[in-house]
Amino acid sequence: MVRISDVLSKSLESTRRHLLKRREQVGDNQVSILSGEDAEFWYNSFKELFQDTEESADGDDLLFFVTHHALQQKPEDPDSRTDINNRHASTNSAHSEDGNQKSAEAFFVLRRSSTKIPVMEDPAVDWESTYYLNTVLHGFQYTLTIVIGTRDDTSGHIVPENTVSRRVYPSPSRTRMDQSKGTVTEMTYPRIFFPVDDFEDFFQSVVCTEGGIVCVELTAQCTEFVTSIFQGSVPYPLLLQAFNKKVNAASWNPLVTKSCDSMEFLKMRGPKGVGQAEMAVSRVSAEYSADGRASDPPTPGKSQANGGLKGFFASTLRGLTTPHPSALELEAAPNLNACLTFVNIRLKHLVVNVLGAKPHKPLLKPGVIPEDRV
Repeated sequence: MVRISDVLSKSLESTRRHLLKRREQVGDNQVSILSGEDAEFWYNSFKELFQDTEESADGDDLLFFVTHHALQQKPEDPDSRTDINNRHASTNSAHSEDGNQKSAEAFFVLRRSSTKIPVMEDPAVDWESTYYLNTVLHGFQYTLTIVIGTRDDTSGHIVPENTVSRRVYPSPSRTRMDQSKGTVTEMTYPRIFFPVDDFEDFFQSVVCTEGGIVCVELTAQCTEFVTSIFQGSVPYPLLLQAFNKKVNAASWNPLVTKSCDSMEFLKMRGPKGVGQAEMAVSRVSAEYSADGRASDPPTPGKSQANGGLKGFFASTLRGLTTPHPSALELEAAPNLNACLTFVNIRLKHLVVNVLGAKPHKPLLKPGVIPEDRV
């Protein structure tokens, strides 16, 4: 058998041509309803890429089947508390031998070797979404890169000082800690999560100081194809303000005990609101003085496809409207450890990105990925 990587480029090009033809037929503003011809195309594309190949890019033998019920669901909030413990098992058992889906779940999971793989005529399966989801989950390798840098006053470019990279894995669900239930899994589809489970250890060296900026990029790669799928940045003043704001807010709650070395979780959105990243921020210096002036969470810089690092981060730097700190505040400014906990992006945005005629050129040069982290 051939590998997915050997046929993915051909499959994606075929998909681009098919979507262009359908767009010409139904128009950009019309809702596309899967016809029999469409179902056959997506089923054959799925089968060729994921059933007739040797293995996926990540070596995973699980296949995800999206149901038509998923199209009727409201988009999941990334902070929702939907518990899907044992959903995969219960949904799989509800999938009958004749391929009919009995459950109203957004998707169900089967192994490649399962005898219950749906047939093309299965009315429950949305084959187009199924093809997209498995392509995103199994077709690419994803690299997350964080750069700590400073701005050159002359050129306005970002000068990297510390770069950390690691491979991350996509999932249509995520795990979290619940006080009453322990570790639980919640469905996030159509949001795809890229979690960093050991973020405290891995990003221990990522420390942002006064005058610095934290830059984040997530890339997808298959053979020679590389595209940037998430970019964001936040300068030190906004990072510190958001951190202080959360610490100060917690101090008003008599039921919450906070130390000056507490870890706060901050959100940052990608360009044009596409995608979201969560950063765990904590102090790493003895001096700390919360000024309580924080008003807004950190806002990432907008990316420009060919603008280089200056274009990538310029809007963030221009949008910095906080007052200039006094000499005393500069002296007391704490160093902040910035650990990225996850990135999440909606499936449709991922699909548009990887199916684009031209990839989005990555703007951050990744660091060396340790072998034990691959």
